[in-house]
Amino acid sequence: MTTAFAFLTAFLALQAGSPSLQQRPKGDPADQTVKVILEGGKTVLPEDAYGLYRFPDKNSGKGSNFGEGVQINEQFGEVTGYVTIAGGKNKMSSYFLSEVKGGNGHFSFETRQVHGLWYSFEGHVEHGSGSASSDDGFYVMTGVLTSHDETAKTTQDRAVTLNLTGQHQMLMH
Repeated sequence: MTTAFAFLTAFLALQAGSPSLQQRPKGDPADQTVKVILEGGKTVLPEDAYGLYRFPDKNSGKGSNFGEGVQINEQFGEVTGYVTIAGGKNKMSSYFLSEVKGGNGHFSFETRQVHGLWYSFEGHVEHGSGSASSDDGFYVMTGVLTSHDETAKTTQDRAVTLNLTGQHQMLMH
């Protein structure tokens, strides 16, 4: 009986196949960089405005999931980042930035497309209610986040206000 069970287990494992990772698109690594467009020769964001901008949590009554947000990084003149969105029951999806524009009070970005879905943002980043750069909400990202679904040929706009987390200062020092 033990031999039959071992054979059956091995057979079912072969039939199920082994899990695999999704392949990245082929291309030059330069294709994977973030295109940064400065407006008026200014930096994309003030030096202390980079970090994690979080959507309000569902527990706060504003309707977003814990962990959703926009991470914007700047290091050695390179801007990187990603958008994390709830993608179903207990699933989070991250979309890496492909283009960032900013300066003179304006800020926008687009993400890379994943399975026909991508995001864009148009708005601004300005000082918020925090009194020190280490406070939550010292900077606030306000504007319209648009989801683009190439498969369904739809777009959906969502007015957003995201607070920069105060923890970003601890991580940078």
